[in-house]
Amino acid sequence: MGCSPATSARDSPPGLLLARPYPITLPYPILTSLLTSHPAIPKPLKTLVSSVPPPPPPPPPVPSKMSRHPEVRWAQRIDKVYITVQLPDAKDAKVNLEPDGVFSFFATAGTDGNSYESKLDLNDKVNVEASKVSVGVRSIFCILEKAEAKWWNKLVRDDQKAPHFVKVDWDKWVDEDDDGADVNVDGMDFSNMGGMGGMPGMEG
Repeated sequence: MGCSPATSARDSPPGLLLARPYPITLPYPILTSLLTSHPAIPKPLKTLVSSVPPPPPPPPPVPSKMSRHPEVRWAQRIDKVYITVQLPDAKDAKVNLEPDGVFSFFATAGTDGNSYESKLDLNDKVNVEASKVSVGVRSIFCILEKAEAKWWNKLVRDDQKAPHFVKVDWDKWVDEDDDGADVNVDGMDFSNMGGMGGMPGMEG
């Protein structure tokens, strides 16, 4: 026959917590100290508790394999778009550009080999064969030739919101009414955009 809560409290050893319907987790040092110092705990049990080694430390967290988004900066001229992917020491950089304006980037970087990728639906169509890319130590610089020479309202399609990692490249920016010269690319080694490796699973 079960005991009422009042009876259980009266019959329990002084200072001990009553059993609860949910577990109470205490750190190992605190639990050991409570068990070995409480007067109601028998001495043999105290000796046994003291001889139990502490539990091993938890394993280190497994690094996330999810891809990250590098910062992308952009500027334009009436006939071209400049895209700079800010990713120092990028490895295995792959850029894919499609005529309808889909720009994709993938690379690894960092001591842990973290994956970085981005995919943008550009504002309009582009000329893939005339576009080119340069992979540098601190960034990947792309010059995308527009299929039609006109100013874009923004980098991505008009019905889309620019991702948070896309920013204006004010160092290269010019207004529409300015007769801005092309960006100086002296010293950069360029490859044709069609010669770069595509995104994993998106070649072609």
